[in-house]
Amino acid sequence: MPARKPVFALLIFAILSLSACSVHLGYRQVVMNDGFYINIKAESSEARNRILFNDEETALVSMPSQSALEISDSSLGIDRSLVISRDEGEITYTYSLNDRQAPFDEDARQWFASQVPQILRQTGLNARERSQRIYAQSGVNGLLAETEQIDSDSVKAEYLELALTTTLRSEEEKAVFLNESTLVSSDYERRKLLTEVIHHNASPAITAAALKAAAEISSDYELSELLIDVPANTLCSPDVQSEFFIASQSVESDYELSQVFIKRGSTIKLHPGNEALFLRSLESIDSDYEMKQALIALLDMPGSSKQLPALIAVAAKHIDSDYELATMLLAVLDQQALSKTTLDAVRRAATTLDSDHEKGRVLIRLNDVLLNR
Repeated sequence: MPARKPVFALLIFAILSLSACSVHLGYRQVVMNDGFYINIKAESSEARNRILFNDEETALVSMPSQSALEISDSSLGIDRSLVISRDEGEITYTYSLNDRQAPFDEDARQWFASQVPQILRQTGLNARERSQRIYAQSGVNGLLAETEQIDSDSVKAEYLELALTTTLRSEEEKAVFLNESTLVSSDYERRKLLTEVIHHNASPAITAAALKAAAEISSDYELSELLIDVPANTLCSPDVQSEFFIASQSVESDYELSQVFIKRGSTIKLHPGNEALFLRSLESIDSDYEMKQALIALLDMPGSSKQLPALIAVAAKHIDSDYELATMLLAVLDQQALSKTTLDAVRRAATTLDSDHEKGRVLIRLNDVLLNR
């Protein structure tokens, strides 16, 4: 006798689901993995979070009205499905065995109990309470082992975030979990996770570790968004600042990296020990236009007057376009109270311009500044 086709089994399951409940769909979560299917329906994400299981992870405790939990499992060669729903009254259980409706008896309850840990693990239901319970019972290693079993990047990131912002107590334990952020393969989910950690009143050591982990994000967009979103006051720490500049060197897109300097770098009060890292990151911008845009934004950097000669040197060395270099030098000359060292740096940079027109623009403006000192 040929094996039943999964499509047919899911069709029967869908019919049972429709007949078992009439949920007004506002929130839905579907998980499909190797013959295991879960479908959560609720009026909202807040209502979904009120679907609660017992601490033993063997049974459903409560669910709000207008919600449903559908489970189907054919992984052991036996097709089982269960629809748990609640309209306005009591919770109902509609069970089927090998595509035929069957009573929800002791055997069915035992099967459901065996599925509850997997339901919780793969959907993120009760994640906060569950992560705290696992940590209390098995410590950081137990919680990490459980997180590693989760398939969904979003749920895995949720467990890591809860561990790092709520559950874990010591800096050492948090550092262990930050090292495991690469378990989340999605750059989007990893960026959200690390951003939440950085914003959650993290210590300088944990913030620096989060930025070090962020350097592993492949997407230039996601990494640049994370760096732009780092609170300016957090970057007062020399260690955090150095990891920020190291991570920024992983951004390969000239546009995204220039945005980091424009939107966040220009607010940083540079620590003396990080000047080399700062300039190395800036020098990795290849585009003349993006380099010019970043350098002009950095003119507003706190204490930028001390950095102006170095910024001018970077511009002269790396900007090939006479127009873009001249535009940057003119922006420097628009600053107030320029030092002799800075004005000398502008003059030296102007001599590298091949275009007589662009060189004349800069030198005329420089002469005006000198006359008005």
